[in-house]
Amino acid sequence: MHVPRTLGLPVTYRCDGRCAMCSIWLKQKDAPELSRARIEAVFASPLISENVRRLILTGGEPTMREDLGDIARSAVANLRALQEVAFISNGLNPARVVGQIRKLLGIFTGHINVNFGFSLDGIRRTHDRVRGVRGAFDKTMRSFHEVRELTDGMKNRSVSLGMTISRLNYKEAGDVYALAQEEGVRSSFTTANVVDVYLENAEMADDFSLLPEHREEVAAFFDWLEEREPNPYNRMVSRMLRGEERPAGCAARTSALLLDVDGSVYPCGQSRRMCYGNIFRESFDEIWSGERAQKVRDAIIREECPRCMTNCYPESEKDSVRNPG
Repeated sequence: MHVPRTLGLPVTYRCDGRCAMCSIWLKQKDAPELSRARIEAVFASPLISENVRRLILTGGEPTMREDLGDIARSAVANLRALQEVAFISNGLNPARVVGQIRKLLGIFTGHINVNFGFSLDGIRRTHDRVRGVRGAFDKTMRSFHEVRELTDGMKNRSVSLGMTISRLNYKEAGDVYALAQEEGVRSSFTTANVVDVYLENAEMADDFSLLPEHREEVAAFFDWLEEREPNPYNRMVSRMLRGEERPAGCAARTSALLLDVDGSVYPCGQSRRMCYGNIFRESFDEIWSGERAQKVRDAIIREECPRCMTNCYPESEKDSVRNPG
């Protein structure tokens, strides 16, 4: 039986960014938030409590959730197998972001690896343009620097920079990598993908999607990155940008999930068709083990994986698209 190992949790759709490749900020007024009690009930469900090793706290902008610290305490209290937390922020409000992260540093115990990731989609004007906020670059870097100072010397604590590559910024991917190297932190890169759930950005695709004439240059960047930091994702995405299908599946098929703000459970944020169920109608354990979830798992590798270029849950070749096993 498959068990959940990675839990993606958008704690809110509230966001102070106006990003060109994401619609969350457009729908935040109408989007609900899962109550802390509801989140805690999911954390406490046996399959989650006993098996989840990696928790991804994201949004929207997660630091806009006032009870973020209480959610973190609930995670520590209930997720007995928890080993890693990935926290993703846009860093646009340094005072709030640093204040919230300061609280998290006091909540997550020392044995849990915690990475505070900041989204950086270019240098200065480019980042400001992608994020739709004047001065975004300076604000994000201020948050980054202050959190790095907070975590300096702390065991199992790290800070990183992550870039989503689109037609708006692809020429600056190397510059973001160089900046991360200069700052002495890890960097990660993914391509902007069109999805109809979570980011719900299909109607915005003409503004950010890579054009055919961009793809070879972006593929060459991932080849260059692979020479410096060998990674299965780098090799995979460079081949896909050149027209191949995804040569490997990912943990979404077997051991990952996204719990959306409306209670819907998905293996990832790629497609609304992949919904397993909703925690307002069934318990999480019933959803995960149900007939609908199994049908979705069977369909993922045929219908979604071949076109998916995200790096959300990279896994081994055992989930090969060509050899479902």
